[in-house]
Amino acid sequence: MRLRIAALGLLGTLAAGCDSTSGDDPCRYIDCSSRGYCHVVDGAPRCECIAGFHAVGLTCVSDAPGCGDGWADPGEECDDGNTVSGDGCESSCRFSCHADAECDDEDPCTADVCEAATAGRRCAHTASAGLPCDDGNPCTEPDACTLDPGGSAHCAGGPNHCTCETAAECAVFEDGDLCNGTLDCIERVCAVDPATVVVCDPGTDTACAHNRCDPASGTCRMRAEADGLPCDDGDWCTLTDTCSAGVCAGSGARCPLPCQTCNGTTLACEVAAGFCIIDGTCVAEGTPSPANPCQGCHPAANAYGWSALPAESACEDGVWCNGHETCDGAGTCVPGTPPCPVAGCVAGCDEAGDRCVPASSATECRASTGPCDPAERCDGSSLTCPPDAFRPSTYECRAAAPGGCDVPEYCTGTSAACPPDAFRPSTYECRAAAPGGCDVPENCTGTSAVCPSDVFRPPSY
Repeated sequence: MRLRIAALGLLGTLAAGCDSTSGDDPCRYIDCSSRGYCHVVDGAPRCECIAGFHAVGLTCVSDAPGCGDGWADPGEECDDGNTVSGDGCESSCRFSCHADAECDDEDPCTADVCEAATAGRRCAHTASAGLPCDDGNPCTEPDACTLDPGGSAHCAGGPNHCTCETAAECAVFEDGDLCNGTLDCIERVCAVDPATVVVCDPGTDTACAHNRCDPASGTCRMRAEADGLPCDDGDWCTLTDTCSAGVCAGSGARCPLPCQTCNGTTLACEVAAGFCIIDGTCVAEGTPSPANPCQGCHPAANAYGWSALPAESACEDGVWCNGHETCDGAGTCVPGTPPCPVAGCVAGCDEAGDRCVPASSATECRASTGPCDPAERCDGSSLTCPPDAFRPSTYECRAAAPGGCDVPEYCTGTSAACPPDAFRPSTYECRAAAPGGCDVPENCTGTSAVCPSDVFRPPSY
């Protein structure tokens, strides 16, 4: 009971923040079965239910409905949270009665009615004076009910007008009913001999048939009640029980969905294995939510609502340029790695065409790393930068320096670097001897680009 009071307190807190008094408020007349609060979403009312309940239309029903939990779930007429019989709500969660005819206690001195009670509906028997009755003795008519000091009533006959001397004289006053006793001459008036009244054993009575005395034969036999009289067949799983030919027959399924199993022992509608019940509809396990690609039916997590799919489950948000989406494990579809990072020969992403846009042919996609490595440029159609290429071995990467002793260098065709600067060898004559006989030729040093200074023969030559 403490949980229920706490839940109702929560409802008061939730409702306090919700203005539902406006004349044009869609939530004005919706109480969500007193198990939640109504709020407006996109102009339409919607129920937000407390823990343990889920919305079905504009009502809140239990996640695990069962008779005796204190909440009148679909298929239950009442639920007072106890199993006391006769208090208006039976242990089967049906009213104790439905019509006055069910309350007949066969006492002519009580007014029998099926009245509203706190828990539902129950029979009430009120003793009343003046009601017509029959004390079984035609000699005391008219008979009427008389109140007793304790508040009960009994059938009392009037003055006995049948005088007699012998029992045989009373035979003329018999009413032909062999059940209500035989008249005997008692104290000189005809009165019913109590020992001759037929009393039928009520132990075999049912809601639809009673052990009654047959006035014509004076014997007890089972007599069927009227067809259609409400009864209880003892099976909680049947929704409507009525008498038919003296037998209580149940009809209608208390658990109407094809994926529900009715448990008559625990008095609960259980969800069949492999299914969820969402918004009052059976949903097979593994079925994705139509509103969220990262939610689906997983009974182990929640048999009465959508559950989050495992992390890394594939999903789709309809956007191509944000990459392959996956679920985050909490019910949200998150983007992956963009397929068109702006780099190299990729200029961007075309969402309309679901493609990457190639960079123009003016775009340098790989810079030069040396004099023998030319920069590469995109070709304007491919998303890939051309392969890295070097200058050929015929390409002069360093010209010969002035001075006569330097040589040009050429690329190797396999390296980005120009080969080291090299000079002519010391055997190379860089200046011939001038005519006249006193000049000598000069050779390169092998370590310098400049030919040594011009030298002449000494004076002693």
